[in-house]
Amino acid sequence: MKRLLLLLLAATVLVGGGCASKKYAKKGMKFEQAGLWEQAADAYIRSLTAKRDNIDAIVGLKRAGQRVLDERSLKVIKAYENDDLKQAVYTYLDAESFKNQAALLGVELSISNMATDYFNDAKPKYVEKIYSEAQALLDAEKFKDAELLLTEVKRLQP
Repeated sequence: MKRLLLLLLAATVLVGGGCASKKYAKKGMKFEQAGLWEQAADAYIRSLTAKRDNIDAIVGLKRAGQRVLDERSLKVIKAYENDDLKQAVYTYLDAESFKNQAALLGVELSISNMATDYFNDAKPKYVEKIYSEAQALLDAEKFKDAELLLTEVKRLQP
């Protein structure tokens, strides 16, 4: 009796996972048709989390996810060109995190080479800037504020 119940429960979980995967893939397609790339990519990620071999979700994440990364790459480039180093650094790190999340689900995406070059130039400049600000705060004996900046430096440049 226990064995039958366990088999029934396992079958329900497997079928339910497949249904959820299809549901999220369909949502992703609707978001794509509306031009909502972030939401589409999120729906495809949820679909693949439920069922890793959903072909529609894999193709959808490849398409929508690359569009998301292209948009984030443009934001990095614009931020760098506007001398907003913090925005350039954190937008790139966000894009890299998204790329890694997709890779864990078996979908390879790429970040623009120009965005990567700008990030590699902006990051040390930004770290140096906030480190100098932290030094000035330490000199002024504003230790809590300095600690926040030094924590950020450590996070960006361990």
